[in-house]
Amino acid sequence: MTHSDALRTAELERPKLVNFISKFFGSYEDAEDVVQDVFYQLIEKFDDLSTINNLTGWLYRAAKNKAIDQTRKKKPELYDDFSSQKNEDLRLENILPKFGSTPEDEMMSKAIAEELELALQELPPEQREAFVMHEFEDIPFSEMSEMLGVTVNTLISRKRYALLYLRERLKELYNLLND
Repeated sequence: MTHSDALRTAELERPKLVNFISKFFGSYEDAEDVVQDVFYQLIEKFDDLSTINNLTGWLYRAAKNKAIDQTRKKKPELYDDFSSQKNEDLRLENILPKFGSTPEDEMMSKAIAEELELALQELPPEQREAFVMHEFEDIPFSEMSEMLGVTVNTLISRKRYALLYLRERLKELYNLLND
C-alpha cells in the first residue's frame, strides 16, 4: 500500500471513526482529538506500512485503544477521595433542572420523576440504598454507617457512583427538555 492510498483510506474512514469513538466520550470534539492522534500515529508508521495488513481494521483498533487510554487517564477524577467532597456536591438537586410552577413545568417534573424511578431500579442495590437513604430519607452518612455496618467513605462512594450513573442516564432527557 502506498502512502497516498493509506491517507486516502484514512480520510474516507474519518467520519465513521469519529462517530465510533464519540460513543466512548459522548463528545465529537474529544473523538476528533482521538482520531487526529491516530492519524498522527499512522503517519509515524509510514515507513512500516507493509506491516499493516488491514488498514481500516488498524485505524479502528488504534482509535479504540487511544479512547480507552484517555478514559483511564480521566478515571482518577471520578474516583478521588469522596470523603473530602462537600455533601452538597452529592445532592440530586445538583443534577436536575430547576422548574417553576406552571402546568408545563409540573409535567416536565413528573416526566423526570418517572425516568428517575426507572433509573434508580437499574442501579446496583448497594448504590440505590445509599442514594435513597441519603437523598430521599435524608439520613446522614454517619447514621447510615451505624445502621448498615459500612464505613462512611464506602457509603459516600456508593452514592457518588449512583449520582454519576443517574447524571449520565438522565442527560438525554434533560437535553430534550431544555431544547
